[in-house]
Amino acid sequence: MDNTKEGIMKNPFIYGPVVSGDQFLDRESEVSMITRALLSGQNIICYSPRRYGKTSMMMRIKEELAAKGHLVFFIDLFRVTSLEDLYNIYATSIVEEIRSPIKALIETIRNILPSINPKIVIKSRNAPTVEVSVPIPVLTKSETLHELFNSLEIYCTRKKKKGTVIFDEFQEVASIKDGNVIEREMRSAFQHHKNVSYAFLGSKQNLLKGLFKNKNRPFYNFGRHFEIDVIKSDHWRDFIANRLGSLCPKELIRKIPEITENHPYYTQMLCHYLWDYAKQNKCLINADVLEKVIQEIIERDTVLLAELWDRISINERHLLKAIAEEETGSLYETRFLLKHNLGSASSVQKAASKLMELDYIRKLPSGKIAFINPILKQWIIRNESPVKNPYFEE
Repeated sequence: MDNTKEGIMKNPFIYGPVVSGDQFLDRESEVSMITRALLSGQNIICYSPRRYGKTSMMMRIKEELAAKGHLVFFIDLFRVTSLEDLYNIYATSIVEEIRSPIKALIETIRNILPSINPKIVIKSRNAPTVEVSVPIPVLTKSETLHELFNSLEIYCTRKKKKGTVIFDEFQEVASIKDGNVIEREMRSAFQHHKNVSYAFLGSKQNLLKGLFKNKNRPFYNFGRHFEIDVIKSDHWRDFIANRLGSLCPKELIRKIPEITENHPYYTQMLCHYLWDYAKQNKCLINADVLEKVIQEIIERDTVLLAELWDRISINERHLLKAIAEEETGSLYETRFLLKHNLGSASSVQKAASKLMELDYIRKLPSGKIAFINPILKQWIIRNESPVKNPYFEE
C-alpha cells in the first residue's frame, strides 16, 4: 500500500488519536441507535473504559447529526479541575463551534452569555482564537451558571435549529469542589430544553453511573444508558487481514484479537508493532515474531505494569492471576474458587469489587470478566508466579 509520494509504506494501524474514515471499525449499530436517540431529543449516557473508541464513535455521530442539520457542540471536560475551568472550557467550546465572523461572533456571545467579557485574539484572518474569561465574583453566582447552561438552548432557538451537546469525560464534574452545585444548575437548566439534547460520555463507569443512577443525585434517570462493548473478533479479523495481508497467516490473525481481548486500542497497537517489525526486518509474521513483539511491548510498559501490581492487595493480585489463567463469567462459582484456591466467595467478591472500582477488570455486556488492560494480563501470564497464593501454607 503506497501511502506517500515517495513510496514509503505508512503503517496502516493507528492507535491513540481519534480515528475516522476506513480506520473507524464497526460500531454501526451503536452509531445508528445513539444518533436516532439524539435526533429525537433523547438524552444519552454512554460509558466504557478509556481507549475503547468512545470519542471516535461520537465524532462519527457528530458527523451524522450535522448532516441532519443539527448544531453539535463537543465539550471535553477531562482537564476540568475547578468551576472557573468549567466555565472557560464550556464557553470557549461554544465559541469555537459557532465559527462566525468576528463582529457577528461577539454579538452572539453578548446575546447568549451577557455576563462574560470575551477576549478576542486574532492569530490569522481566517482563524480567530477566542479567549473567554469571567470575574470570579460573577462566576460564583448561580445566575451566571444558569446563563451558561441555558446559552445553547437560546442559541438554537434563535437559529431555529435543533442542537446536541456532547460532554466527554463528564464524570470529572463530580470531582471538583463545586461539583454538587454544577450538577444542580445543569439539571435545572437542561430539563426544560426543547431544542437541545445531551450526550454524557465517561470512562470511569462507576462514577458516571453514580451520577445518573443514584436517586439522590440531580441527574437521576436523565437519559438512556449505552454501555460500549469491545469490537467483535470477526470484525477485527477482517480488518487485520486487509492490512497485514500476506505478512501474517490466518491462524495468527485469529490469535491477535484473543490476546488483546478485542480491546480497540491494544489491538491496533499490537498490529502496529507487528507490521512495523515485519517491515523493518523484512520478514513474515510467525508465532515467534508475535511473541517477541508482545515481549517488547511488555518490557516497554514494565514500570507502569509493576506500579499497577503494587497498588493492589495480595488477595486482589491472586484473583487477577486466576482471571488471567482462565476466562470466566462467574467469579464465585465453586469450581472456579476451588481450582484457583481463592478462598471464600465473600473474600473474592470484596477483591473483585475493588478491582472493578480501580478499573483493573470489568464485566462486559456479554457477561465475561475482562481485563481493562490486556497487556497487564499478558504480563501476569508471563510471570510464572508474580504472587504467592495467600491461602497456601508451605
